[in-house]
Amino acid sequence: TTRVARGGPGFGWDRWVDDTLPRRGGGAAPLHFVADAITTVANPPLTMALLLAAVALWAMRSRTMWPVVATAPAVVGLTVTVLVGKWLLARPGPPGSEPVDILGAYPSGHTATALVCTGTLAVLFARRHAPYRRGLALAVAGWTTLVAWSLLWLHYHWLSDVLGGALLGALLLWLLYRWPWYLIATKAPGRR
Repeated sequence: TTRVARGGPGFGWDRWVDDTLPRRGGGAAPLHFVADAITTVANPPLTMALLLAAVALWAMRSRTMWPVVATAPAVVGLTVTVLVGKWLLARPGPPGSEPVDILGAYPSGHTATALVCTGTLAVLFARRHAPYRRGLALAVAGWTTLVAWSLLWLHYHWLSDVLGGALLGALLLWLLYRWPWYLIATKAPGRR
């Protein structure tokens, strides 16, 4: 983030990845179709709406508000940090990328949203069904990787944009779900 704030690509790999991938219209057409479909599905407002709909249904079915209460901080934290980061840094995307209006390309909101929204569902589900924890973590990592690849393939973001989005998403998940539970477990009676 510090290198990005100083201007230009944060890493030499940004330009290398952007130059190595085929330009729009080049490369395999099915890959463009898949990448475009993934970025459409991973659109942050749509992804957040799907997450909120899923937890609302879960709350109605379980007759408890805990899924909504556990999800709300993730949605608010994600939205605020991504938008503030984009606004403060106002970093342009790769050459030929679609304009990002008044906001910049760093961090990638698609990547952060993919990780936080699917990660939130996975954490909540794994709290009730612990045997699925590893598979859910792999599914979250796989989806986030596909979203990041799609953004790079379509030249919407630099590599450091998607890495920044992934790191932001991981930090938010850790702060919201892992760290508080660790503190609760270590403060429990009979634990040192």
